[in-house]
Amino acid sequence: MTIDQRPSGTKQNVADEAGVVEFLGRNPRFFDTHPEVLAQIEVGHQAVGAVSLIERQVAVLRDQATQLRGRIKELAEIARDNDALIAKLHRLNLELVKCGNLDAYFTVLIQGLEENFGADAASVRLLVDAGAGSRPELVGRSVSGWQLFESILARRKPVCGRFNTQQLEFLFGSRAEPIKSVAVVPIADLQAVGLIAVGSVDPERFRAGMSTAYLCYLGEMAHAVLQRVR
Repeated sequence: MTIDQRPSGTKQNVADEAGVVEFLGRNPRFFDTHPEVLAQIEVGHQAVGAVSLIERQVAVLRDQATQLRGRIKELAEIARDNDALIAKLHRLNLELVKCGNLDAYFTVLIQGLEENFGADAASVRLLVDAGAGSRPELVGRSVSGWQLFESILARRKPVCGRFNTQQLEFLFGSRAEPIKSVAVVPIADLQAVGLIAVGSVDPERFRAGMSTAYLCYLGEMAHAVLQRVR
């Protein structure tokens, strides 16, 4: 009688290996559909017939490295864009702080958004108790257009996307026709109710669901100055 002195797990390992060999024999294109597995396999260069597999592993790793470099480049570009946006908001903030009255405030804010942020149209609508003031930014409480933005004012959070014709006309007046997408920033508290709107002729420029962190900062900044100049 021969006693098998191999470790107890050896037979199971051999069986498992045989199963892998059989599986790969029946599925010769397995690595074509699962290239990620190749990146985890270790094969010595001295192994007979292993050159093609090693080359494939190298190709897979090279492709992963290329994708990673592309992602890093994309993130670097986003970081540069964010830095540039922060710098523009900072400059706009400095200009707004210098304003001593509402006329200067409206002019600086609207021109700043259009000239430095690439907006095709920008506007401010501020609710006033009496009728419309000397500027289009001052809109009386009786104007029905306010009802179109009740939900935005109630949530007090910026909203991006496409707006209907009535909403665009309320925000941009005679400049509304070419505008296809808008970012609307609400101003709503006990002291002031209003809207800041940034419009674009590009329907994809301001999309529903996009990040509104910088728009929130714009709204807080504009609101803080407004409380002083009113």
